[in-house]
Amino acid sequence: MGINITDIFRRNFFLLLIVFWGATVSAEAQNFYTSWQEDNTFYTDSNQIGLIIEDLSFFKDNEYFTPVWPGYTLLGNSLRLEIQYRFSPKLRLKLGVYDIRFWGKTQPYISQPYLTAEYIFSKKWQVKLGKLNGNLSHGYIEPIYNPENRFLHPLEQGLQFNYTGKHLKSNIWLDWEHFLLWGDPFQEWLTQGTVNEVSYKISHIDLNFRFQSIITHHGGQIDDSPLGVETLINSASGINIQYNGNYGYIATEHYILTFNDFSP
Repeated sequence: MGINITDIFRRNFFLLLIVFWGATVSAEAQNFYTSWQEDNTFYTDSNQIGLIIEDLSFFKDNEYFTPVWPGYTLLGNSLRLEIQYRFSPKLRLKLGVYDIRFWGKTQPYISQPYLTAEYIFSKKWQVKLGKLNGNLSHGYIEPIYNPENRFLHPLEQGLQFNYTGKHLKSNIWLDWEHFLLWGDPFQEWLTQGTVNEVSYKISHIDLNFRFQSIITHHGGQIDDSPLGVETLINSASGINIQYNGNYGYIATEHYILTFNDFSP
């Protein structure tokens, strides 16, 4: 008894179409998440004023139907208005406002002004104080950093160091989420992250070693909260190997992820 390849393909065409469509949609969504990066250019001029208007309307439907995570929908509009002034090729000041509104809610989810001071030591070193190049610009893999933070937690404020060298790229940042004063009935919240990538090129092969971590801390010594101290660490170590041929490329990517609870 022979196998009719045409009959098998015809019977499973719809299934193959669904799988291909799902892979295409996933790739497009991932491409959006990884390509939406904030400006981080090294400028050589000074005494310049710039205006940024960033508008994004989004509709993201999560139909999970599992006991692990509930299904929900995110739909709304994100608007960022920013004025930049470059005092010198190394010093830049940014003043802006972030506004996110979910359709169907009368009150804005976020409507907050921000201020950023940015100093560029060289084409390799940069420091930011205020609003960070955050969420999607960090470059985390999805298992340890939710890409929906682009809508749910877009405004990260604190301190950030960026280094871009020939073989090493490093992003070290601190997001101070809840500030604490004496006797406040809540804890201070802060998140510290590190993203490092070491890259080498050997003939037609690109090697990228990636080391990422996020530390969240809830605590404080001057609060009046009954909650205890909590310190959680998520990390990822991985490698991306890409072979570049004459007609395209082949790539593979693997990670080891860890979680540690260092709460007292």
